[in-house]
Amino acid sequence: MPWNLYGTAQVVITVTMISLIIFGNGMLCVIILKVRRLRNPSGYLLVNLAVGEILVGVLLLPFSIPAVLHGKWTMGTNTCQFNGFLQHALSAVSVLTVLSVSIDRYFAIVTPLTYRARVTTQKTLIAVCFTWFYALFSACFPFMKWSTYHFVSGLWLCENNYRYSLSFTYFKFLVLYVIPFLVIVYIYACIFKISWHHSRQIRNEIEAFHKREEYIQKENTSTVSSQPIAADGEYCLRKPHSSVKAEIKTALSLGCVVGLVFLAWGPYLFVNLWGYHTEKEVPVTMLSLTSNLYYLSSVLNPYLYGYLNRNVKREFKKMVIRTKKTLVQLGSRAIHPSGAVHPL
Repeated sequence: MPWNLYGTAQVVITVTMISLIIFGNGMLCVIILKVRRLRNPSGYLLVNLAVGEILVGVLLLPFSIPAVLHGKWTMGTNTCQFNGFLQHALSAVSVLTVLSVSIDRYFAIVTPLTYRARVTTQKTLIAVCFTWFYALFSACFPFMKWSTYHFVSGLWLCENNYRYSLSFTYFKFLVLYVIPFLVIVYIYACIFKISWHHSRQIRNEIEAFHKREEYIQKENTSTVSSQPIAADGEYCLRKPHSSVKAEIKTALSLGCVVGLVFLAWGPYLFVNLWGYHTEKEVPVTMLSLTSNLYYLSSVLNPYLYGYLNRNVKREFKKMVIRTKKTLVQLGSRAIHPSGAVHPL
């Protein structure tokens, strides 16, 4: 493949994604491990997700750059097998950890009173260990002659040969894509339903209180001062607006989660299935586009699952402020290194 505009764009996109993956996920790990109150089951799941994404940026995506430059795999068969192994394992870790984060949020919102008993640090660490065990074990299946690893132009990495074994192809798609996606959609649909029901209940209670307030004002116009009631009324009139805003924010957040999962996984899944059943070669540009969308989730996951958390966002802002202050101090010292007094 000659060096052209497509090759340049693909290399720029890959380098940009690698940089953002390492920065975003690295900062998330530092914040969670540094702040004591964030070191909880939810935080450990986010760290596990971030570590998996960092490995994608460090050990996986850099191999695609020389492949793009030469238009083929140039690093030998054994390296290709190892690259395919990492691609399968890290994809499994990412998908299963996103599923674990969704289940954790489901228990936190749906059963808040029993959440601490259900979700403990020990259970979370066991889940993390199981995720890595399954990911590494299932990545060994091609070495047992159930599928193989081969280089894929457009993905520019080594991947499972989906035409080699029909059973493995559907096993991987069902276990690592279809079932987790359906479970995640179901979980967030339940969370949104509960949030909507809670918001509606609050509005009904506020409307009932407002009607009772109007009735009291009519019955006691001559004896009851209206000033305190008006103050309460002003407070209550702000509550429906706040509840509606919270409902909209919840809907947008949940929609972003499900939308990102579908956008990242869906096209790559359907393109590979289409190529398998039609027995046609998938166009390189189509594979490149869908694979970029797939790895885009590694860039967005820390922001979507981590920085939307209020505590994480607060600590991130504090870290940015401290960094700015440090840079300003270093700059002032560079201008006046000795702090000497200027002569008159």
